[in-house]
Amino acid sequence: MSLPMLTILITGFNKGIGFEIALHLSKLEHIHLFVSGRNPALVQQSASSLKAEEGCQAIIDNVVLDISDDLSIQAAVREVEAKLGGAALDVLVNNAGILYKNGAIHYKHNRNRRHSRRISALLKRSTES
Repeated sequence: MSLPMLTILITGFNKGIGFEIALHLSKLEHIHLFVSGRNPALVQQSASSLKAEEGCQAIIDNVVLDISDDLSIQAAVREVEAKLGGAALDVLVNNAGILYKNGAIHYKHNRNRRHSRRISALLKRSTES
């Protein structure tokens, strides 16, 4: 009995926790991973490393996504929707953060919360049914 395909988007994928989550999920054959980050070259490099890992069985697609940029979010939503052909995104691992060198922690917290809600538009189709 094969498992149904599970589609997952990971933000902030390039390194650290995001990459490790993707690495573990990539070992499963019923996973379609969308790996994302704001720097296209780093996303491509990290995705290539992930695909080269021993035991990688997942389908892996790169998505350039800067969660602090509305246009980038909209473009990523369109790209993921197109690649899924109308199917729902099942899981969003919102690992990306925004770092400000100046300003209050309160401002950082509110801004991160707002951008997290915006990127959740990718899950809209999976929550409508």
